[in-house]
Amino acid sequence: MVLTIRDITKYYGNKLALDSFSIELTQGVYGLLGPNGAGKSTLMNIIATLLKPSKGMVFYNGEEIIKMNARYRDKLGYLPQNPGMYKNFSAKRFLLYISALKGLDKNDAGKKAEQLLEMVNLKSEGKRKIGEFSGGMRQRLGIAQALLNDPEILILDEPTAGLDPKERIRFRNIISEISRNRIVILSTHIVSDIEYIAKKVLLIKEGKLLKEELPGNLLKELEGKVWSKLISENDGSYAEKNNLISNITLQNDGTYIRIISPDKPGENAELQTPRFEDIYLYYFGEESEK
Repeated sequence: MVLTIRDITKYYGNKLALDSFSIELTQGVYGLLGPNGAGKSTLMNIIATLLKPSKGMVFYNGEEIIKMNARYRDKLGYLPQNPGMYKNFSAKRFLLYISALKGLDKNDAGKKAEQLLEMVNLKSEGKRKIGEFSGGMRQRLGIAQALLNDPEILILDEPTAGLDPKERIRFRNIISEISRNRIVILSTHIVSDIEYIAKKVLLIKEGKLLKEELPGNLLKELEGKVWSKLISENDGSYAEKNNLISNITLQNDGTYIRIISPDKPGENAELQTPRFEDIYLYYFGEESEK
C-alpha cells in the first residue's frame, strides 16, 4: 500500500499553489501542518481526483490514479472541510444514500450504516434530521460517510472542527485505530491532534514540502529553544516586537511570556519543554499572522 506523489505542481491562473511536491506515503496517519494558503487543501483535492495537477502525477501501488479511475475512487474516503449534506435527510438515510452513490451492496449498507453511527456516537440520533444536528454532530456524520466503503486511503480535511474536547479525543483514537490498514492524510489547525496520532508530520510552506519528520523529532529540534520569562508591563510591547512569542499568561506575580529563541532571552528566562504549538510558530510564525 503505497501512495506516491511525484513532482506535483498546481497553478490557479498565475498563482502557484503547489511547487514540485513529492512524497511517498504508506500505512499510517500523516498530519499536514502549514498556514492558510500553504497548499494543503489543493494537495488533498488532487489526491482525491477533485483537481488535476498542472504537472506531475500521483500513483497508487505503482499505477497512475487517473488511469485507475473508478477503481481508485473505490479505495478512497474523503471528508472535505465543509461537507454538503441534505438537511431533510435523517442521519441513517443520508448514509444509505451515500452508500448507493458509492455502489455499495444494498443488503450490506444498512448494517454498515448502523455500525458507523455507533462508532461516531450517533446511533441514538440515526432517525433525526440532519438539519437539527449541531456542527459537531454533522462533522461526526461526515466522518462516518467517509468510512462507508472501508477505504484504503482516507483524506480528512479539518475532521475535528466543531467537536468538543471529549469528542476530539474519541476521534483521535478512532483515526489512530483505523490507520492500521490505511493511509490516512489529516489536515487540521488543531496541532495537538497531529501531535498525538500522526506517524509523520508533513510541514508545508508556500506549496513546498518543507519537512517530513516524526513528531518526536520535531519536538527535539526545539529543545533548548523554548523559554518562559517574567516581564513588566513596560516590557510587553518590546518583547513582542523582538521575540517570537507563543504564549502570554497573566499570573498573580506578573506577566509571563513563552519565547522561542536559540539564545537565552534575558537573565530571568527559564527553559521550557517544547510543545507542538511552538513548532508551528517556529516554522510558520510570519505566515500565521497574515
